[in-house]
Amino acid sequence: MPAPASNPLWSLIDSVFVINLDQRPDRWTQFQAAARDHIPAEKLQRFSACLGRELPGFGQRPWFRGGKRDRTWAGRAGCLQSHRRSLLQARANGWRTTLLLEDDAAFAPDFASIADPLAAALHDHDWQVCYLGFTEPWSPGRQLAKLNDQFALHQIHGCTTTHAYLVRETARDWILAQLPDEANVWSWLATHRAIDRWYQRQLGLHFPVVCVSPSLVNQNDSASDIVPAATTAAGRAAIAPASGPGA
Repeated sequence: MPAPASNPLWSLIDSVFVINLDQRPDRWTQFQAAARDHIPAEKLQRFSACLGRELPGFGQRPWFRGGKRDRTWAGRAGCLQSHRRSLLQARANGWRTTLLLEDDAAFAPDFASIADPLAAALHDHDWQVCYLGFTEPWSPGRQLAKLNDQFALHQIHGCTTTHAYLVRETARDWILAQLPDEANVWSWLATHRAIDRWYQRQLGLHFPVVCVSPSLVNQNDSASDIVPAATTAAGRAAIAPASGPGA
């Protein structure tokens, strides 16, 4: 059965963008099948991903010299611009809260049972970004609410991966003011390396960041289409002692 839009979690979320390359309709089809029991169909929208090697300046000096990692940097640029463009569209649509997913996102079996207590916890606490899946959480952190015997909502400084996160309009607009456009993406990456690393270091300095632990949305084991390297499933990542930004 399709996920009901009346579920309290979906009343908090205006829409869901799934980032997917035009060249991979198969992955979009697979994602729709996997999401059918979790996300109301009317909330779900595909967003066309960006290929970094098609961005202006790829392969050109001073940023490129024909090295082995050129495609890796192109992948990072494509990921960054895919998220930036989706946030721009969310703002243009007037959405206040958006769930961004990449098409390798995989729902934990507990997703449906956690939806109600997660909605209540998000309603009761201050947050601007909520990771439903993550790796490398940075402390200091604290538990805000128990969702059941296994899952909890935590406040953290930041974490990595961008395959599943909620973002509210205040954080979204600030992020958009900081991220580079296509003309400046290579110089930005030379400094900040990747969007998920930048999120990890910066978001917690400006906004309350929370995550569901263990991860409620994981990643499939697959080769990434945007970043040309094998991705390892985020698994059931959980909060554990981690180094903070000053470490």
